[in-house]
Amino acid sequence: MSQTVVPITVKLVQTDTTIPFNEVVAHLEKEVNKVGCHDIVAKIRAAQDQSEFEALIQSSVGEIGFLYVELSFPYGH
Repeated sequence: MSQTVVPITVKLVQTDTTIPFNEVVAHLEKEVNKVGCHDIVAKIRAAQDQSEFEALIQSSVGEIGFLYVELSFPYGH
């Protein structure tokens, strides 16, 4: 298996707002389709081929083109 490292550029955007934090988080989670990606890792693992994988990713990205992935690592097990 080969490994490729791709450099990326990241920008931090800060916004001052009077909107309550919980509302900001709820809006962000909607935009990145957090609910629709709750089991994305299991679905990715179950993909049988590249076209199924790509279709899964395309159907899971949020309105802003972002794929939400939540990972957990079983340390100490």
